[in-house]
Amino acid sequence: MPQLNFHARRMKHQYFGDENDYRKYGLIRALSGEGKLSVGVWWMLTEDDGGVDGKFTKYLNNSATRLHDVPLHDHLRVALDSGSRHLSHIERGGILPNTRFFSEVVPDALKPRLAHADRMRAVLGACDLLFVDPDNGIEVKSTPAGRKDSSKYVRWSEIADAHRAGQSVLVYQHFPRQARSRFTPATASELAKQTGASHVDTFSTSRVLFLLAGQEKHGEVLRDGIRTIREQWASQITHQSHEMS
Repeated sequence: MPQLNFHARRMKHQYFGDENDYRKYGLIRALSGEGKLSVGVWWMLTEDDGGVDGKFTKYLNNSATRLHDVPLHDHLRVALDSGSRHLSHIERGGILPNTRFFSEVVPDALKPRLAHADRMRAVLGACDLLFVDPDNGIEVKSTPAGRKDSSKYVRWSEIADAHRAGQSVLVYQHFPRQARSRFTPATASELAKQTGASHVDTFSTSRVLFLLAGQEKHGEVLRDGIRTIREQWASQITHQSHEMS
């Protein structure tokens, strides 16, 4: 998997509430059936860096965009109008029902990272749907575990462990600088290989790919959620289904 471009979006408090967040939370709300499946959110926080990303909030003034998910849109608008950009608006606001969160900053060093993942599983391991939200996406060869900035990537082993434990897993992935028509199915195929899933769903936005390795026991709720996404988010999120041989 290639190195991501320098301007990859980062999951930090300073970027809370931008248009990527609106789509992300809308996706989680739909796939969980607004609480029918319990959700664990692994923020994979890193330190604020003073960057300029996260300024894309004009959608909050768009009445058409609001219709994708009215309660969520209004919740985010009230949160940003308060002048505070912090994940507590999601963690405590009730807009993601039946959800638990793991908010520790992710370390780069390998042993602390392993301990961090153990603590995450202790908090979120019983949730039906695990949402993994790294800065950049899934690990790349150029930044192996333990190296500086490896905290910006989720490890394949961490994804596989969650799926093996019976969780459906939804992963954030920033699009790299390569043809998306190749990258998307190739990454979906690798996710299936790593988890043993026979079916992977992908959800593409203008800059972000979300990958879902679902569990059959969650299938009815997930399928209903996908219908919601296809019907209500069609102009914002593109769904593809990938069957594995």
